[in-house]
Amino acid sequence: MNKLRTTLLLLCVLPAQLLPARDFTPDKTYAIVEFSTICLRSAPDFEASLETQELMGIVVEVLDRQSYWVKVHCDQPYDAWCTVKSLKEVDAEGAQAWSNADRMMVTVPFSRIYSSPEKSSDPVSDLCKGDVVAKLGKAKGWIKVSTPGGREGWTPESDLCPYDKWLKSRKATGKSLVAEAKQWVGVPYLWGGMSPKGFDCSGLVRFVYLMNGVHLPRNASQIANCGTPVTVFQEDGTTFTAENLQSGDLLFFGRKVQEGKPVRITHVGMYIGDGRMIHASQLVRNESVFVEDEDSYPLMHNLVSAVRIL
Repeated sequence: MNKLRTTLLLLCVLPAQLLPARDFTPDKTYAIVEFSTICLRSAPDFEASLETQELMGIVVEVLDRQSYWVKVHCDQPYDAWCTVKSLKEVDAEGAQAWSNADRMMVTVPFSRIYSSPEKSSDPVSDLCKGDVVAKLGKAKGWIKVSTPGGREGWTPESDLCPYDKWLKSRKATGKSLVAEAKQWVGVPYLWGGMSPKGFDCSGLVRFVYLMNGVHLPRNASQIANCGTPVTVFQEDGTTFTAENLQSGDLLFFGRKVQEGKPVRITHVGMYIGDGRMIHASQLVRNESVFVEDEDSYPLMHNLVSAVRIL
């Protein structure tokens, strides 16, 4: 999963940031994610590997086309392919108009857009947490919304929050990160997954932080270069200690430096306090970080490092 622009690799060594403002360049073509979750693949083929996902309302840059496939660049950062119907293509002015629209954030794990303000009506689109739609109107208990591509309907008001209000309310703390992560325990592992429909290890971590208003790069090896290192080994350099860890800290696993080979990060989990972490491995699960515990993560011996993002 390394389809990254060279110029953006530098993002990996910068501190994590709150959701960044976006500028749109007039000579570029953009698109807005139209489906609740889109799959971004390594090549223009459904059999190509799933590299990552994006959520409804995210603006991406169009790079190339092939048949009904579009290659896009997203801010994760990632370059990958998705189908043309999963996007609403716009120019810079259209992208800015969407960013300035009266938008609503989906704040529940799953929801729907219905054709009329009643759940017995026909569905227009599914929605999941993190999706963004445009507000068109309001009825008792319902919000009339539109997808970026113009599909209109009604969503329960309790499932939505005005985007600006949601963004201003983000106060990332260890407690808020743990609360978000616990929502997803039991969700199946999905390579390339970064949505409530399935997570890989770094997809889960990135999503949890994103829902708390913090923008991290996509892959575990990139995230490991963010934040502040936390000491997790005693003076002998091999014996694990959790005494320095705080809720929300990230634990990285893989291959340690050996025989001239550099560290290789292959997995990440989030420490949630009380000697436990939540991570996506076969499914999102809550496990002990102490090898002597019956429910410890079986690969704790592969721990390489830890960082504190907040």
